[in-house]
Amino acid sequence: MLEIPSFMIIFGFISYYSSFVVDLGLLILKQYNIHRFTIPNDKELIKPVIKRLEKECTCTDTALTKGFKKTMSGWFWSPKLVGHMSYDTYGDVKIKFLTTNAYFEYLIQPLEESFDTHKVSDEPKIMDEPKQETSKISVFSRYGSYKDFYYARVLFNVTTLEPILGQGKIVSDALQIFRKKKHCSIFIEGPPCSGKSSVGYLIAKELSGGFCNTFNPTEPGDTLSGAVSKIQDWLRDDDIPIVILVDEIDSMLKKIHTNEVKLNNETPTLVHDKPSWSKFMDNLRFYKNIILIFTSNTPKSEIDKLDPSYLRHGRIDVCCILDCPVYQEDGTFLG
Repeated sequence: MLEIPSFMIIFGFISYYSSFVVDLGLLILKQYNIHRFTIPNDKELIKPVIKRLEKECTCTDTALTKGFKKTMSGWFWSPKLVGHMSYDTYGDVKIKFLTTNAYFEYLIQPLEESFDTHKVSDEPKIMDEPKQETSKISVFSRYGSYKDFYYARVLFNVTTLEPILGQGKIVSDALQIFRKKKHCSIFIEGPPCSGKSSVGYLIAKELSGGFCNTFNPTEPGDTLSGAVSKIQDWLRDDDIPIVILVDEIDSMLKKIHTNEVKLNNETPTLVHDKPSWSKFMDNLRFYKNIILIFTSNTPKSEIDKLDPSYLRHGRIDVCCILDCPVYQEDGTFLG
C-alpha cells in the first residue's frame, strides 16, 4: 500500500481549513456589503481602475512595467478597500480586492475624456502652448514571423531634430487636426529624400509619443489593432499618442488595385483588395490617439486615376507635397 508522507497530510489539512476560514470570512463580510472582486486582464476595464487606485490608495511596492513606467504593485489599501496587485512575466496585471459594490462600480467607470478643439490654421506654428522639450521618443519596429511577431523598442534622441522647409506646415496642420479629432491621417507625396518619413519623427516629438516605422497592412498578420495593442503594451498608457508610418503607399495601392497582394494560407492579411482597403480606412476614425502617415513617391493625382476613393477626403485628413530633396549641412539627406 502506498504510504502518504505525514507532512503532506498536515499540509492538506492546513490548506483545506485555511481556505475554509477564508470562505467563511468572505461570507461574514458579505453581511456588511463587502465583497471580493477580481479584475480580468482587459485594458479598457483595467485602465480606469489602476488610475483611480494610484490616486487614492497606498501600496507596499512599486513595479517597473514593460514600458519602463513605474506603477503600484503588491498590497494596496485605502479607507474604502484593501487588495493586491501583481504582474506576470508578460506584463499582464492581476488585481483582487475587497470593497463595497458601490465603490467597485465607481472604480470601473470609464475615465472622462477632454477634447480640446482647435481651428486649423494656415500658419506654420507647431504648438499653441508651451511644453517641456522632448529629447527622446520610442521608435517601434516589427520583427519575427507572420505567426509570431513582436515590436521591439529603441529610444531615438530627437533633441536636434527640427522641421526643414515644408515639414513645419505639415506638422502644424496635423497637430491641429489631431487635437480636434484625437486621430489623424496624412498623405505626403514627393520624390525620394524629400523628408516625407521624417515628418513622423517630428510629430512624435511634438506629442511626446511613440513612432512605428514598419507597419504594412498588406503583410500577413500585420493588423492595425495588433500593432496598436503591442505598442501600448510597451507604453503602458493608452493616452500616449502613436504615430504610424505606412511607407510607399503608391506601390501598395497598385498591388491592391490589381489583386497582386500575396496571401498566406495560415495567417490572414488585413488589406488585400479594394473592399478590405476601404474597410481599413473607414475604421481609422475609431482609433483614439493614432496618427497614420502615408508616404508616396507618386503624385496623388496619378493614384486617383486608379480609383479616387482610395485617398478621398474624409479618409485622408491632410494631403501635402514635399517636392525638394532635403539635405543636412554635412551633405547627408533627411528622408
